[in-house]
Amino acid sequence: MRTLLALALALVLLVALCSATLRLSQSGVGCTPWPTCYAQASAEAPRDAEIPAWQHTLRLTHRISATVAGLAFVFIVAFGFGGWSRSQRVAGASLWALAAALAFVGRITPSQLPAVVLANLLGGHLLLAALAWLLTPALQSVDTLPSAIARELSWPLWAFVLLVLVSGGLVSARTAVAACADGCGLDLASWPDALAAWQPWRGNAAWADGIGTPMRQALLQLHVVLGALAMSVLCWAAWRVRRCTGAATVAALTALAAVSVALLGIGPLQQALGLGAATAHSVLGGFTLAGSAALWRVLAPSAGRGARPRGA
Repeated sequence: MRTLLALALALVLLVALCSATLRLSQSGVGCTPWPTCYAQASAEAPRDAEIPAWQHTLRLTHRISATVAGLAFVFIVAFGFGGWSRSQRVAGASLWALAAALAFVGRITPSQLPAVVLANLLGGHLLLAALAWLLTPALQSVDTLPSAIARELSWPLWAFVLLVLVSGGLVSARTAVAACADGCGLDLASWPDALAAWQPWRGNAAWADGIGTPMRQALLQLHVVLGALAMSVLCWAAWRVRRCTGAATVAALTALAAVSVALLGIGPLQQALGLGAATAHSVLGGFTLAGSAALWRVLAPSAGRGARPRGA
């Protein structure tokens, strides 16, 4: 079962890689000359005749990988459900539900609507989190840890990382990646205006033209602040559990992924590496969410209660 779970995780990572590359390239990330080409490219949906051959290859790889992953989900849940704990059954059922939702959303993708962008992004990342939960064994006891640790590192941390991913998806959907390419000051007065971006069913038509508008700058700045806080909390978590066997490795890898995401989000580095940096930034964000779910699983043995012996 663990081999099948690991295979499914690898396939979902491949799907996320293909999806992020297609989404970001079609929105203009990595175009030249940067950033003047960005807003124009993101506003124009390319016709099939204009789509490069490598994008067709990525689309085919995406479809095949998603199909095989879906079949793996069927076998994983069918053969593992009876021996799982309550939380594992929820994670397993999530695999089917998310796969069905992503298949439906795929019928209207690509789309400029932020809701569609977020559905694709978060759906893939939540699949990674569910698989990480199923792959990670819960500790039998956390008696060696301060009693507050399990509470401090439970679902609030995972939910906060998910919030950071939502804000990042909105930055991409609202074409705000290059909002501060020419520099922008910290204008807290414009941050309330960015709340309009958190209505994913509203398109970008209501936003002023230009990639450096105050609303886009505020949205990007908010994402940076949330990301920095998440990275700090994950690094703190890794330090707190450094002597806990099992949890220390998971926490360290998750913190490393969070730091890598932050470094790849730095403007000059993104400009130098182009599409590759932006794609890695997105995929590692999903890995960070999966690592947070695994850490939650390791440090919250109560989440695994009710498991039958063969499913432990």
